[in-house]
Amino acid sequence: MGVSSSALKKLESIRILGGVSFLLCAVLARRRAPSISHLPIRQPEENEAKRQEDKCLPQCHRRYTAIRGTPPTIDGDVFKDAWRSAPWSEPFLEIRGADAPDGTGPRPSQGTKMKMMWDDEFLYVAAILEYDTGDEVIAKFTERNSPIFHTDSDFEVFVDPAGCCHQYKELELNAINTVWNLLLTRPYADGGVEVSGRVGKEGEVEHWDVQNQRTATRFLRGALEGRDASCWCCELALAHTDTLARLPTHASAPVVGSSWRINFSRVEKCGQINWVWSPQVVWTPEENRYAGHVNMHLPDAYGHVIFADESGFLDGGLPASAWQDPQWDVRHAAASLYYAAKVFKGKRGRSPATCEELLDSGLVDARAVRGLHLSLDTAGDEPVFRASCKNWVAKMSSDRLLQVVPAGHETEDQLVAMRLEVAALKQSLFERNQEIEQLRASSNHQTQTKTALGPSYYEWNVSEEDFSAYPCTKFFESPEVTLKDHAHLKIRFWPNWEVAQERCAVKVLAPAGTQMRFKIYLNNEWQQGQLGPGADSFARDSLSDARSVPVEVTGDESFYTQFSVAEIDWTECSLWLELDDA
Repeated sequence: MGVSSSALKKLESIRILGGVSFLLCAVLARRRAPSISHLPIRQPEENEAKRQEDKCLPQCHRRYTAIRGTPPTIDGDVFKDAWRSAPWSEPFLEIRGADAPDGTGPRPSQGTKMKMMWDDEFLYVAAILEYDTGDEVIAKFTERNSPIFHTDSDFEVFVDPAGCCHQYKELELNAINTVWNLLLTRPYADGGVEVSGRVGKEGEVEHWDVQNQRTATRFLRGALEGRDASCWCCELALAHTDTLARLPTHASAPVVGSSWRINFSRVEKCGQINWVWSPQVVWTPEENRYAGHVNMHLPDAYGHVIFADESGFLDGGLPASAWQDPQWDVRHAAASLYYAAKVFKGKRGRSPATCEELLDSGLVDARAVRGLHLSLDTAGDEPVFRASCKNWVAKMSSDRLLQVVPAGHETEDQLVAMRLEVAALKQSLFERNQEIEQLRASSNHQTQTKTALGPSYYEWNVSEEDFSAYPCTKFFESPEVTLKDHAHLKIRFWPNWEVAQERCAVKVLAPAGTQMRFKIYLNNEWQQGQLGPGADSFARDSLSDARSVPVEVTGDESFYTQFSVAEIDWTECSLWLELDDA
């Protein structure tokens, strides 16, 4: 349901944050108006009571309580003693849930169910897949990391431990224990790509594979490609080290009381059948409702696995049924803004300029955002959506990266953005003063001179000698920054895809006497090498061999870092450069 402009005007007020310096206020004022709009619609404490009245909110994501336990072996036996205390899940449903067309859901004789346990090293999964008379269990693929769902009867696991919708993991396996493991950089609809042993070789950026996973399958009745009623099961041990690899935001291994986002899927008949544990239901602005979709790559729709002790209790002896996601309200609201903005852009050919404009469009679920403070940051190329309550702030980017931090703890990117704008304003004032001095000199018929750039400013340029590139980060609106005000600054560049070269370079200009430390990233992975005058290093996906070297500028010099990009598909990569004081 949309929110009318008149209703918003009655409910909204602009909150002015105290304790902000004149300079910072000036920074915010000079942004492309309005770059950030805050919409405190209702006090957060009023929100909880209101939510209890809103029974239509999408509490459709299923939950499973995983008890702590360890199977002695992974052999495909899902009835051994170690599994007896773990309850079976609800039966799987058609992927669209209540929106499933008649006849697309499983019959009772085609049931699928799973159970889970965990310990310090693994998440364990057991599943049973039943087939009616006349159904066939298909298992054609025998080679590891083959696209199993294309032809085979397929059981799939999707895990997003950080709940961030990026770098989530997928496992597929068939009835003869052929597995395909892949990492999704982000959902396909947001420009994500598969990273796996199927598309890349070891050592390449496109490659990822598990290191400690164990799987097993067995038939409980029937046989492959038989026409009689049959049933097969699988037993999995998913290593936390694999699941937590390459995440863009923090996530930790399970502890009692914590949770991960997870979902399971059963695919049959070359993808014509999609039965899942938790239906893939998200806010769908085109229909003004929560709708089910045939798409497993909606991580924000996954269910929750809640980690409990051996007896199924949380800390303090609380029953697992008492668990609530404390971040749910802000996560859900940020997602509603994200989906609304996608449709808004599709209809109007541009992103919304303010929260008011997005809300007035009628594309946002008004119930999801009620009682929350909303922000729309439009300082960059694409908007970033924020929803905050008393305790949490959720931020969702236009490519669906979802991050949640405690309220009052500004995220690093917000601080860097503000500091960069402060630096830009300082430089603007510096340049204005220079113009005034030049005018004065001209009026007095004096020789015009150029004042050197002060030692607090550092100019960053991107070399175009080897490839064309440009800064696309919203945090980098000015080439001048103040080093002492923001150590650990990360700046992102994208190459120009139309220029095919095998070497690239980043050029840095700095005044004499400057000491700096540089680190190179490629798609968030450390790269082996160092930065110096003409320094050359080979790009490797090598976390352990990474090192950084301080560089002292003895004159106004240009420093280049160059590395080979041969055999790297730059259409799937980005370059990060990190600046820190030495």
